[in-house]
Amino acid sequence: MVNMIKRSFLALLCCLCTSAAMGQILDDSTKLVYGPNTLTFYKLDDQKDNINSTGILDTTLTGLGDFTMWDQMGKQAQDLGANGTAIRSMFYQSPDVIGLRSGYDAYDPFVIQQSDVRFFDTKSPFLDLYVAFGGVGRSVVDFDFSRNIKPNINFGFGIDRLTTDKQIGPVSSEGDRNAVATNLDINYFYRSEDKKYLAMFYAYRFLNTVNETGGVNLGENDEETEIFAYEDAAIRLRNVEGTDTRTRLHLYHEYKLGEALQLYHEVDHSRQKLAYNDELDAAIVSGTFNQYADVYPNFFLDSAATAESHSFRSLSNEVGIKGDIEKGFYRAYLRRRDVLGVFRYLSDQRVGEIYAGGVLRYDLNEKNAIGGKVEFLQTGDFNFLGKVDNNFFEASYNIMQYQPSLLQQRYFGNHYFWDNDFQSVLKNEIKGSVKLDVKGISVRPNVSLTTLSNYVFFNSEALPEQANENILLNGYGVELGFRKYTSKSKGEFFGLNAEAKYTLIGGGDADSFQAPELFVLGKVFWEGYLFNNSLQTQVGADLMYRSAYFAYDYAPATQQFFLQDQQQVADYFLADLFINFKVEKVRIFFKFNHFNQRNNEGFQITPLYPVQQRVLDLGIHWFFFD
Repeated sequence: MVNMIKRSFLALLCCLCTSAAMGQILDDSTKLVYGPNTLTFYKLDDQKDNINSTGILDTTLTGLGDFTMWDQMGKQAQDLGANGTAIRSMFYQSPDVIGLRSGYDAYDPFVIQQSDVRFFDTKSPFLDLYVAFGGVGRSVVDFDFSRNIKPNINFGFGIDRLTTDKQIGPVSSEGDRNAVATNLDINYFYRSEDKKYLAMFYAYRFLNTVNETGGVNLGENDEETEIFAYEDAAIRLRNVEGTDTRTRLHLYHEYKLGEALQLYHEVDHSRQKLAYNDELDAAIVSGTFNQYADVYPNFFLDSAATAESHSFRSLSNEVGIKGDIEKGFYRAYLRRRDVLGVFRYLSDQRVGEIYAGGVLRYDLNEKNAIGGKVEFLQTGDFNFLGKVDNNFFEASYNIMQYQPSLLQQRYFGNHYFWDNDFQSVLKNEIKGSVKLDVKGISVRPNVSLTTLSNYVFFNSEALPEQANENILLNGYGVELGFRKYTSKSKGEFFGLNAEAKYTLIGGGDADSFQAPELFVLGKVFWEGYLFNNSLQTQVGADLMYRSAYFAYDYAPATQQFFLQDQQQVADYFLADLFINFKVEKVRIFFKFNHFNQRNNEGFQITPLYPVQQRVLDLGIHWFFFD
């Protein structure tokens, strides 16, 4: 492992030096025509709502080494201690749809979302390459290519791959994977020469394979420190494979009759297929000591093997009108959505849904706007959102009634069975934040007050249950940004970015939801230039504190996190060190994760799953424009 890091370091150092030399040649002899400033991109949702904004490439150094999903979610998440494993936000998040959904969402953050798709306008072929070499067998490779076929036509594709070796339990050999995830995607953008017709299309295929470990197998007489033995720890499951395969085809197109009236059509086809296979050790299952008891509570079908599969498909068609009237915008639509759930041991379930909705927005200027949206489903479920944003504050109110997931309603497998008829969940939420900016200091106090009625959760037996009384989630927080320039002309400064969240859970069914009471995240750093201003540098530390709480347990067979009250994960302070460099279009990072971890210590991110151990990561992010 050390030799691999040394070789990678030398390779990256050579790349850095080569890039610096090339940049010097271009500066002295050739004018660089193409670069980040000659390229823009669009987002589909912005185009749909007539938001006239174009994105530009992020060439900053902040967050360069955050290649794990846990880091990308601001460490405000709970996974199984390894990148690519099941993950959930520690705080409440409502679903994207008010209708029926699959409920298998443990790998949603790894799937390309519509907001992630960039439709480029390039003046030259463009390639975006990100490669991360993580310690203890962790890596990420993201490759995206885009080019304009004509000034009004663009085509792009991407290949993203994540691999993670087992972080706990004996590793049979290098490449003994815990998780492998691959995203393949294409996108196409077309605008007619008269700018009246616009089409945006994207498609992807996602495959995630996880070899489940079940967590550390901690015996009755074992100390808690055994959890932090990592590769020397005993694990509860072996030779267990779970897969999540998803495909999506999406087309949006519109025709402009005038500023006040445009017609649009949007079609989406999505499929999710899941499989779980475990060749059980029959001797252990039938013996006096059942090692699987804490993982599999029942064996309904077979004590020798578990083989389960499910799939979920949806096809939606939406038609609508929209337009701009002076400073206002409107959009109204109808949508038909057909859903099919296919089970291995249950009959298929087909549902047809009809939606109607609208969006209104009034932009007083670039920094002052008021708007809202409403959506109704023929079942009586609905979603209403109103918000205001100005120079002084942001505020929103959201009332949403949404259906429980298909998984929460019906399931039959080797280890679990249920058949429920739950009511829809009702969410009432008020959010607000105040914008305070004084002499280089940005302060954003914020509050979130959420009430959940008929909330559906997975109880301590890993079975879905509906709360009988309300749950109150009150969140109070503050975000802080600070810069102190040591040389403003040279762009050298000390920086601090921080946020803190304090969460109170109340109501008659307060025990039906768990979250840490206090969570603090911070970044302290210095940024400036070295070697005659040729090497932009950022060096600092990422800091996190999370208070103790009863973190959710995890059921591999159903991919669900569920409540438990037997083991409280301790409060913990974590620190990562990093140093980032930039020369021309090349950025390089070195990151020392969890550098404050002591031997045989750490914290459990999920009961019996230790957080990532102390390890060194390095990587490169390189833009090519020709």
